[in-house]
Amino acid sequence: MVVGEKCCNDLTEGTVGTESHADFLNFLDRRKRFVGSSKWQANNDGSLSIRRSGIAILIVMTAPGQFRFHLDEAHGKVDHPTILDAKISAFDFVESGKAAAYLAERLQRAKSASHRSQ
Repeated sequence: MVVGEKCCNDLTEGTVGTESHADFLNFLDRRKRFVGSSKWQANNDGSLSIRRSGIAILIVMTAPGQFRFHLDEAHGKVDHPTILDAKISAFDFVESGKAAAYLAERLQRAKSASHRSQ
């Protein structure tokens, strides 16, 4: 019985579990607000656009029932079955920091290529 009490105390003493759970719930709330935001603009060509963390996000239909997101001038390559899936994927990519890193690397490659061609 003592072992069970010690294990239980170890699990309930710290706040690690509750903090990570709260962080996860906060993330889900931010994602929900992003996909339902009134800041999404419908464009004449049927695409949707918004800015998040300084990055322009554009969602386009590539074929009936197929949607992709573009970031700034970088065109996405992955199709999503719904606009909602494309919005969620874009949010996750931007929130993770991977979008900013990818765009910075892409810009650096473009600068290097232009210096070599001169």
